[in-house]
Amino acid sequence: MHTDPRLQRLVDATSELAATRISDVAATIGDLGLDSQSLAEFLVVCEDIYGDAVDMNEVNLDYEVSLNEIHLQIVRQLDQAGAEHRSRN
Repeated sequence: MHTDPRLQRLVDATSELAATRISDVAATIGDLGLDSQSLAEFLVVCEDIYGDAVDMNEVNLDYEVSLNEIHLQIVRQLDQAGAEHRSRN
């Protein structure tokens, strides 16, 4: 069980895109066989789940990167943006 509900939402949405059941957050984009069209949809899914403040250009979407690693990259980016915002106030 995943502790962050956003990760579970990412897994569920990616399962739909890949048309396969994903049971392991260590599954990579390459494992799932996502093509360029699916990757474009994946970017939209990420924005829906994590918000449009995420700069997906800064997220490594290599075919060897797992869903969990993508989730952690995004969360770190959001945490850093939050810390920068708090330091300015």
